[in-house]
Amino acid sequence: MRTIAPVILLLVSLLLAAAVQAKGDGVGLRMEGTVSNLEVQGDKLHFILTGRFSFKQWRGQTESSVDVDGSRGIPVMVVQAKPFYAMTEDGRGAAIRGKGALAGILQAAAEHKRVVRFQLVDARLVFGRAGRFSVAHAAVIRATDADLR
Repeated sequence: MRTIAPVILLLVSLLLAAAVQAKGDGVGLRMEGTVSNLEVQGDKLHFILTGRFSFKQWRGQTESSVDVDGSRGIPVMVVQAKPFYAMTEDGRGAAIRGKGALAGILQAAAEHKRVVRFQLVDARLVFGRAGRFSVAHAAVIRATDADLR
């Protein structure tokens, strides 16, 4: 037993070190802007986002980002992720919302010309000719809801 304990301790410390080193690595996809030309087709939401699209990457303590200018409009097609979180505008509060909540948030935002911030997962992006960019499909896991207090 005494010879096994140091081996187990060594393995646990190696696994813990690997887990700590990997912490913070990842990629984030975010959009921010106003919504227009909203079309709801079942679970799919098609719209034009006027604002920006951001790619973020984290490696350890280093963050890098690239913003895509969407001032001319970015065609977007999204679905609501499971789970889906409606966020306060300052990002300090959130609520889990059920099916169809994202459509309601986008309809209100389009009607009142409000800026919405989104976090995307499972995205398929299209980089076209002449600098064109679109979101062919993505799931929205978080979006700001101006009515959430």
